[in-house]
Amino acid sequence: MSSSYFLKDYCYVLYKNHMPIGYGQIIKDRSLYYLVNFGIIEEFRGMGFGYIFLNYILNDIKGKNKIKNYI
Repeated sequence: MSSSYFLKDYCYVLYKNHMPIGYGQIIKDRSLYYLVNFGIIEEFRGMGFGYIFLNYILNDIKGKNKIKNYI
């Protein structure tokens, strides 16, 4: 957490029934932002959670107005 890459407000955990089932993190390297450590635990894969979670993260970072463009 002390790394210059770490962005406190850009770590995400997806919960289902109070159990963490997914994780994603945005880091910054120089002036570029990257989605890293993104995943859904195996038993919940193939159910659409990854798609929903990724869209949530992208909409959240757009809403925070810090990250304006991504590919």
